[in-house]
Amino acid sequence: ASVLNTYYKQEDIENTELEEEVTRTLGQFRLYGNVIFERQQNWQGQNSTITLEPQFQYLYTSFEDQSTIGLYDSTLLLNDVDGLFRGQEFTGLDRISDNNQVTLGVTSRILDAASREQLVVSLGQIFYLSDNKVAAAAKEQDSSAIAAELDWRINERWLAHTDIQIASESDKVERSSLSLEYRRDENSLIQLSHRYVRNLSGEQIDQIGLSASWPISDSWHWVGRWYRDLNLNRSIESYFGLQYESCCWAVRFVAQRHLSNRFDGAGAQ
Repeated sequence: ASVLNTYYKQEDIENTELEEEVTRTLGQFRLYGNVIFERQQNWQGQNSTITLEPQFQYLYTSFEDQSTIGLYDSTLLLNDVDGLFRGQEFTGLDRISDNNQVTLGVTSRILDAASREQLVVSLGQIFYLSDNKVAAAAKEQDSSAIAAELDWRINERWLAHTDIQIASESDKVERSSLSLEYRRDENSLIQLSHRYVRNLSGEQIDQIGLSASWPISDSWHWVGRWYRDLNLNRSIESYFGLQYESCCWAVRFVAQRHLSNRFDGAGAQ
């Protein structure tokens, strides 16, 4: 149980509904628990440990009208499985959402003999027991999107990661990401990725990217990154860097081209 107290002193608020001084006090109660079950199992011919880890959280946060506080550094957060248990809808402190909700989640891992994760699968969802009164975070449904994640160490050099959120009412994908990574060693990396967000501030994000970091010799190293917008069929970021490093000094050359605004002067994308 905790008490959250903030004090704002605001300036330049003429002709607004904001107040010069605002004190906000909220109460919060959180009950969390998890259990870890383990069993020994053979996985790809090796002795491994398989876990099942259900977790539960009840969260209650009281409500207070916050319309007299300006929005300075707060925006809605995107939730992954871990974010479902965070208990806050926003970054920053300008808005603190009221909550009365239950979160359920489960994770299963496969660990090798050295306790390294070979496969991790997670699933979770929030169930709202009452409506959220903070206007910007109001819920129109009884539950959050279903969030799922998968991490897979295919072998010593290849790794895959994916996460997805599916709306509980429409069954539409709200957010997803997929990455496939090749690591030859700690200095050599190639990663192919795709990211998608159905609605981010009124825009749809659908992008594919390629990142690489690779040594040329003992002294020379290069890095690169490229992202492309699949909706608008254009590059949004290109990055290339070259480094020479000696025993006690280094020189880096970097070239970057990126899209700073999705719209042109006429307001078109």
